[in-house]
Amino acid sequence: MTNIVCVSNGAREELLYQLIDTLYRNTPLDQFNITYVMDGCRTDKITGPNLSVLMVDPAVNIIGRLKNLGAYWSEKQFGRGEWLCFIDDDVAFMPWWMEKMQLIMANSNILRLLGGVRHPYHGVNYEWANWNETDAVAGYCHFMRWSTWDRFGPYDAHAKGTGQSEDFAICRKIVDAGGKVGYIHPPVMAHCGLTDSSGKPILGAELIDKVEGILYE
Repeated sequence: MTNIVCVSNGAREELLYQLIDTLYRNTPLDQFNITYVMDGCRTDKITGPNLSVLMVDPAVNIIGRLKNLGAYWSEKQFGRGEWLCFIDDDVAFMPWWMEKMQLIMANSNILRLLGGVRHPYHGVNYEWANWNETDAVAGYCHFMRWSTWDRFGPYDAHAKGTGQSEDFAICRKIVDAGGKVGYIHPPVMAHCGLTDSSGKPILGAELIDKVEGILYE
């Protein structure tokens, strides 16, 4: 079982609903639960099994704090599975995304955290069969065991800014302790936000129209 934590500020509701749609289409229902951490988004369209919603004060806007609250609430509501996955609200999932990430993690005794793409300021250290080693991966998807969270979490509740953010900080702790951080390839999800974590424009929601056949096969 995978505990998924999704942080949403309600600014991009259409992307959040797209996330929900592709999650339930492309993930076995008996393999996950999901907790949404929200600070103002409408919740009437957040439907489906195995979910909970944690409403927070909009003033609590540091991503690390929100993710930490989500992990706590997820464990309180559902208990623990083997896996813990943090995602942003602008992700769309491809078929078998979870199974592929679990398989990579299960077959490696050195990989501690698996992401979607590398952090923008960090290159590839080593190329493995279906994941690349790097020093940090972007925070829109962090997939790990609960044991990794116990050892290297929680996220920095004060980190701000690219290069000093919570996603880099937890990856740095893992690497400094001798663990490995990597990102999966080929990709198993689409990041559909307006910017990447360096603030540069990327393909927006129109990307989904181009890969719909992959997402919904």
